[in-house]
Formats: sequence, C-alpha cells, structure tokens
Amino acid sequence: MAALVEYRVRSIYSYTSGVYALAQFILESGLVPPKLAVVITNAEPLFANQRAVIEKAFGCPVRETYGMAEMVAGTGECGHGRLHLWPDAAYHEVLGPGGGDCGAWLRAIARNRVAQSRHAADPLPDRRYRYH
Repeated sequence: MAALVEYRVRSIYSYTSGVYALAQFILESGLVPPKLAVVITNAEPLFANQRAVIEKAFGCPVRETYGMAEMVAGTGECGHGRLHLWPDAAYHEVLGPGGGDCGAWLRAIARNRVAQSRHAADPLPDRRYRYH
C-alpha cells in the first residue's frame, strides 16, 4: 500500500485474482488506498462479485480486458460494460454467416468460426489463425 502512495499510482493493471486479493485485504484491514482513476483487469475473467469488491476498495471504475498470449486478439471493456475488439491488434473475420457486434464475434469463437491475422508490421505475423 505504501508503494501505491509513494509512487502516486493513478491506475492498476493486473491479473483479476491479484487485484481482487489486494482489494479484499484493503477492505478487511481498513486501509485507505490512494484515489485511482481506474483498475484494469486482464488474463482472467472478471466476475461480478470481484468487480464489486475491487470497486468498493479502490472507489473507482473497474474495466475488464482480455487478450491472447499470441496477441492475435484482444478486447477491452467500455464505460457501458461491453467488450470491444482491439482493431489495432489484428484483422478479425467471422467464417460463415454472422458477424457484427463483439457479442456475435464471441459466439462465433465458441462455434470455432473465427479466423484472425495479426497486422503485417508484426515481426511474427499469424495469418488466418483459427481457434480450436
């Protein structure tokens, strides 16, 4: 906690479980964290109960992101609570009928109907990477 204050941290970017454990500790111990602008979670799902605890502990919005290790895909949560693809990470295509919003894209992933290509400037480009 002292480091958050000393370094004037304004935001946290963390694994969901890590920042959730910190938030629980803050609430249980009665500590007062510095005022943050946002907490951004990544690499693990963010569940409603975790979001509530993190928001209560830090007194700021919590935004969920998701990215694949290969960085073929990434999403970030907007202020309306919806995930949006990061178009600068890759070209996304739905194979077969469908497409449209991010929800349709995520449903297409579940049915193995998505291919993605990292941008050509990437030193290790994947072409039409398909989820399995």
